[in-house]
Amino acid sequence: VCELREKRLDEEELVAEFTKTIDVLRKEKEGLAKKQKLVEQGLALVNQDITEFQKEKQGALNQIDVVVNLRMHQVEYLVDGRLPEDLSAALVFSSQELQRLKQRIDELDEEKAELRAKHRGLKKEHLQLLKV
Repeated sequence: VCELREKRLDEEELVAEFTKTIDVLRKEKEGLAKKQKLVEQGLALVNQDITEFQKEKQGALNQIDVVVNLRMHQVEYLVDGRLPEDLSAALVFSSQELQRLKQRIDELDEEKAELRAKHRGLKKEHLQLLKV
């Protein structure tokens, strides 16, 4: 009987130690979670500051006047096919980019046509459901 009591007391001590350890680890986990949250908030603020700085920097770079030497065969003015006297309103970019933009316009036209067809189909389906 004494051995059983002693064994039970030993086991209760072990359980108490485990409980204390669990509590300590739980508190440590909560503390680390709070620290992590603070670090993540700080990181978000730093990323936001970086983004704002990049926008400011890009805006400042966009204000810099740049002189570009072009040969006549490199210049294409798309309005009426003739070169105007003043090219200050002209935009300079590569012909590949112009092709990409034209292709994107075609893609958007196709997407718009698909969406219109889908919208018509949904309207018909809606009308059929209303009739039922």
